[in-house]
Amino acid sequence: MDGLPDEQGYYVCSSESSHSGEPLWATLDDKGGVSGGPEKKTVWSLHYLDREKGICYFGHPESGGFGGIHHEERDARVMEEPQHWVIKKGDDGYILTREFDGEELFAHVDKDGQVSASATHHSWVFEPANEK
Repeated sequence: MDGLPDEQGYYVCSSESSHSGEPLWATLDDKGGVSGGPEKKTVWSLHYLDREKGICYFGHPESGGFGGIHHEERDARVMEEPQHWVIKKGDDGYILTREFDGEELFAHVDKDGQVSASATHHSWVFEPANEK
C-alpha cells in the first residue's frame, strides 16, 4: 500500500480527543495495559510483514513485548507474541484493523482513554519518536 508510515519508532495518537479536548496518546502503564493519555511517553516500533498489503505489528522496545488487543477481553495490552494488524490510510491518519472471530474490528480509543477492539473506527496519527 502506498502512503504508509515507514518502519521506525513512533508516538501514536488518536484522531479523537479526550472529554477535555486533550490528545489521546497510546501509552503503556506499569501493569502492561495500553490506554490513551495526554502525554506522549510510549514509543511503539512499527514493523511490516507485508508492506504492500499493510500487514504489520507493533513492538514495544522497552519491554521487548508487542502491542495488541486481547482476543477474549478485547482490551489493549503488551503481549508476548506479535499480533498482526492491517494498516490503511485514512482521511486524517491511519486506520488499524484486524479480524476477531471472523469479524473485522478496529483499534479504537474512547474519550475516557480505553483502547479496545471495536466496530467503530477512527484514525491514528504516527509521530516519529526521533522528532520529539
